[in-house]
Amino acid sequence: METHLFQVRINQQGRSLLLRMKKWAIFFYGCTIVTGVFDSVNAYLIFEGYKKYAKSYSYFLKFQSIISIAFLLVYSFLVILTAHYFYQFTTKSATAIEEDNELEYNSNLNFLLRHIVVSSILFTLNSLWSFMLALIQIRTGY
Repeated sequence: METHLFQVRINQQGRSLLLRMKKWAIFFYGCTIVTGVFDSVNAYLIFEGYKKYAKSYSYFLKFQSIISIAFLLVYSFLVILTAHYFYQFTTKSATAIEEDNELEYNSNLNFLLRHIVVSSILFTLNSLWSFMLALIQIRTGY
């Protein structure tokens, strides 16, 4: 049995905003794919530099290189994933609203929740990585 807690109505302005959000979600998704590719390339280049010069690296520089490679690979995956979930939410929600399908719209809120969870993980990892890099820079006197 379904309980309706409240009813939400979307007027033409709300529909227009959702369609605009859908266009921005497509742009955002494309940008994150490009970012993910460049982050993966950067991880590869750091790894190649690490292999070539690791013998002359200090302990902290070795640690920073390894952590940076791991971070960039995880980050490139998560940034694309968060955009994917947002893209899924906006496109499927726009379709559900165009078709006046309340159940489909409500089920698409799961994509929004996933987007928020993955974004939170992504920004937490970014904060930890930035903090770690700052500590290494302070420790090594850079």
